[in-house]
Parts: sequence; structure tokens; C-alpha cells
Amino acid sequence: MEALLNKLLQEGAVVNQAPLLSLFVWALGLAVIYLVVRRSFRERLKDRDETITFLQKRVDILSQPIPTESQTQDTNQKLLPPVLKLMHFAFDDVEKNESGVYARVGKEFTTSSYKAAILDFSLDPISGAAPWAEAQAQIRFKDASNHPTRVSDPIWLGRDKPKVPFRYGETQSLVVTVCFPGEDFSTYEHQRRREQPLERALQGEVIRVEVGLVAEYMSDPQSSVSWYFKLSKGTDPTIEMITREEFEVEAVSNN
Repeated sequence: MEALLNKLLQEGAVVNQAPLLSLFVWALGLAVIYLVVRRSFRERLKDRDETITFLQKRVDILSQPIPTESQTQDTNQKLLPPVLKLMHFAFDDVEKNESGVYARVGKEFTTSSYKAAILDFSLDPISGAAPWAEAQAQIRFKDASNHPTRVSDPIWLGRDKPKVPFRYGETQSLVVTVCFPGEDFSTYEHQRRREQPLERALQGEVIRVEVGLVAEYMSDPQSSVSWYFKLSKGTDPTIEMITREEFEVEAVSNN
């Protein structure tokens, strides 16, 4: 009898504790739901703020005026003009094909019959300068009597146009004159409406030369530079750099 009474008291205690446990569970559930809802609401507010900020930036971009052509040109003018650098000049061995086109050959090519004065140029990598350029050369010859011969469209090796592109790390080679050793120099230039190059004889033992290059980047900015040389005829023709004053002298001796 006493054992049964103890058992009933234990079961009654469990029943009395059940409402408290249930209340605790409900309270915990409500707290969790509140936190989840609050976090979700904050994330939505954050997304909304980011969306508003993004749309405001888009509106600002779209509301900016479109640059005019003159404004674009002003931006280009802020670039420094391209600078072409003379890397090397010499008389090199060349060969002439059936079309009258010359090509540079190596020293091991012993059957070469012709010589060509060739200037190698590259684009000088100057900070703030144009990233590439197009250049066109013009050549002016003077003999001992100061008789001028102008070449408007000289030929670049491996190129079929008088204007050639320059990019950093690239070298373009300009042919100034060609000759058979011991004989007169000749021009080497594009011939209008004909594929075969034009060669005009230059009389004299010594010829002075002005080589001018005009380099441009998208038509602007542009630069213009000239170099001056003296060519001496012979079985082993030579080219040497001279000053502008030496080029412009009234007469030069044939030595």
C-alpha cells in the first residue's frame, strides 16, 4: 500500500511539471522565430539599400553627357607624340628578285651582287607617349653640285605601302639607296600605279641624304624628325651620319 502511494505521488509530480515544460518549449520556439524573422527582415532591408544604391549609380552614369568629338580629341592630345629611334644604319647585302624587289641577305650569302643603305627604326617606349604609331618617310638627296632629288614614297623592307605601323619591340627597315658596288647609287621608291619599284640614278662619288620621318597616332599627336647622312661610292660603299649644316653646304668635294 505504501509502495503504491509513492508511485502515485511520483506520477502526480510529473503531471504537475508538464505545463511548465510545455511553456518553456513554447517560449523558446517564439524566441527562435523572432530571431529568424528579424534576421530575414534585416537582410531584405540590406538588399533593398544595395539595389537603391546600384540604381542611383546607373542614373548618375546615364545622366552624364556624351563626350563630343572635340572632347575626345582633347583627350588624345594629352598623349605625348610618338618618338621613333634610329637603331642602326649600314650598307647591307641584298638580293633583287624578278619583280625588282630587294631583300636583305645574311653575310653567309656569298653570291649577293647588290648593296643597300638601310636604316632600322623602332618606337621609343616613352612613358605617356602614344602606344603605337604609323610613319611615312621622305628622302632628299643632294649631289656635289647641290642638285636635289626627292623621293616621296621610299620603300620599307617587306612592306608594300609607303606608310608602316610601329609598335613597341618591333623594328622597321627603310631602304635609302641601292647600288652595284663601284657604280652609281640609285633611288628605291614606289612607282605610282605600278607594282615594280622605281630606281633613278644618282650621279656623283659622294651623295648627301636627308631622311625625314613623320609619325602619327590616330592622326594626332604627331612628330617629325630628320637624320642626315653622307654616302660614298666604291667597291665597298659607306654611309656616315652628318649634321644638318653639313647637308646644307653649298658645295662638297668629291673625295
